[in-house]
Amino acid sequence: MISVFLLCCFLVVASSDGAAATKKKRDVAAVTDWVHKISKRHSSQLEARQDNTACENQLQTDLPSYCNFTELSGGLSDVPASSLTDAQLTALNNVYARICVSACIDPIETYFNCLQAVNKDYAITLIRQGVCGQESGDYCEV
Repeated sequence: MISVFLLCCFLVVASSDGAAATKKKRDVAAVTDWVHKISKRHSSQLEARQDNTACENQLQTDLPSYCNFTELSGGLSDVPASSLTDAQLTALNNVYARICVSACIDPIETYFNCLQAVNKDYAITLIRQGVCGQESGDYCEV
């Protein structure tokens, strides 16, 4: 349910025009893919309690362009860690290190808070400690 809702939300945001908007569309679509991947792994449902247009606009404004979640929503992150080479693990860890920062995660947290979503605290904790969890300095999705 969350994945369908968030997909619709981000598609609305991604429909703006302009060259800068095209890059932003890819970034917002990447966030959509990433959140969809998280929600598929965890059955928690989020339901919005208010109109999401203002929340979507705020997310689009606040999310820095370097927060490219595409790298986490496909490719190496879908392959079991046991089958990755050391170089691939290092590359994946570098992606997590670049994305799992407050500048990228805080706008998503603000978005969930803006929606006043049911189970928003669970989703925020999942992103901060599950997806962006660390063990011995390396990122490891829980």
